[in-house]
Amino acid sequence: MNSSPVVVEDYQGSVDPTILIPAIGSSFKGLTDFDSIVDHLENWRYKSALEAIDEMIQDDHQKMNALFLKGEILAHFDDNIGAIQAFSKILEIDPGNSAALVMILIQQTIINTPTKDRMQYLDRLEESCRPLYQKFKNVLAFIETNKMRNDFYDHKPVDLICVFGYFLNDDGSFPPTLIERSTIIKALADENPAATILISGGAVQNEYVEANEIKNHLIMLGIEESRMVSLVQARDTVGNVMEFVEYIQPRKVTGICVVTSKEHLSRCWMALKMGLDRIGYQTRLTALSPENKGNKASMSEQARLSYQTVFRAAGLFDKKDLDEFISSI
Repeated sequence: MNSSPVVVEDYQGSVDPTILIPAIGSSFKGLTDFDSIVDHLENWRYKSALEAIDEMIQDDHQKMNALFLKGEILAHFDDNIGAIQAFSKILEIDPGNSAALVMILIQQTIINTPTKDRMQYLDRLEESCRPLYQKFKNVLAFIETNKMRNDFYDHKPVDLICVFGYFLNDDGSFPPTLIERSTIIKALADENPAATILISGGAVQNEYVEANEIKNHLIMLGIEESRMVSLVQARDTVGNVMEFVEYIQPRKVTGICVVTSKEHLSRCWMALKMGLDRIGYQTRLTALSPENKGNKASMSEQARLSYQTVFRAAGLFDKKDLDEFISSI
């Protein structure tokens, strides 16, 4: 849990946020009452969006949707307690609301709420929607099993290398993390000369588009440009996974290797595995990092962040995805 107060501000930078995915609140796009709020969110005017949402919560007509969107935004900013409070207000109106129950359980898991305090929500979820309860339990078990793993590489040939981006320095130079990552990508590319290299990452922290800059650096290292594909819309790990899955889905891929840092490895592998499982795509998925050891504190933090990332990749976070799952039963 984020122990310091969470401050949500509007974005003041020069990046065009509207081209980056995933867009928070996209479930509410097309709902006329939410047009201005969605516009705020697409342009990263989060403070303005929350102020407008708080006004809408006073209107019974859209109160439930407004509360869900507020909870989703607060969860994104790691305000786990604030998110739980928003989703709990939904349960005051609709005690069996399955989507709100799942979102509360995810936030409670992140802040390590005692099991006995979670049971009331688990029991209510099982009663209200057993298939969703079972899916939640399955995804949670998957995360618990794999969140501290770092032994994903099997040394077998792959035909696709998925590179998770990393921000450049403000002057455009490569931080040590990216230099090390590029070295391992070059080694993998040499070992798998027929493999395509996907590079995901947009311009998030500064003006430099991560995927394009990494691609240019790999060309300098001697990798043919024709082997590489830049995916430039991701703003975070979930966005990386969404880009990878969209590229992979229409193609036949027999073996994939994820490349990222040691601390980030299990989170990325789990999210991509869950994203592919979600569309029923079967392939061999491995992962590799340039470091031999990861920082323990960073690995612990990445494990904590895995819950929201993997649940989002599994389709158990976004309101639209949750509603579609419930309605499909």
